[in-house]
Amino acid sequence: MYVFKEEQHFRKKFTFILLIAICLFSVYSAFRYAMEHLDGSIDVLQFFTLLLPVGVAFLIGNMTLITRIDEQGIQYRFFPFHLTFRKIKWSELEHCYVREYKPIAEYGGWGFRISFTRKKGTAFSVKGSTGLQLELKNGKKILLGTQNRAAIEQIIERYFNK
Repeated sequence: MYVFKEEQHFRKKFTFILLIAICLFSVYSAFRYAMEHLDGSIDVLQFFTLLLPVGVAFLIGNMTLITRIDEQGIQYRFFPFHLTFRKIKWSELEHCYVREYKPIAEYGGWGFRISFTRKKGTAFSVKGSTGLQLELKNGKKILLGTQNRAAIEQIIERYFNK
């Protein structure tokens, strides 16, 4: 049983409008290409290349960050990059805290990001500028974006800061 579970998606209106526009343009281009080559001279690779943005838009539209916390530790999954959950035990953590961060300045934006200097580690974020900063004893740093600062701070106090 998890004491905390958060699921975040790239589901902003602007994102959907952009993805739909990309898909429509891509499908239109592929259709025009196919119609121009009704004589059978169609290049299958070029045809599917025109449809590639539809696949990319599908992936972006389905990106999901799931964070789960229980008495054992923290689990996270950033689909489609992680097909299974990554698990971090409380005992593996050197530091664990919630912080404000600058997505563009520190990591180059949202999504699956590695900091420019690599000193800040890896970030998994969907929106906002609040994250759960995990600093492992092995030196690895992971930032998990969150929209529930207060709930995570209570859980950290309960399980990590014993």
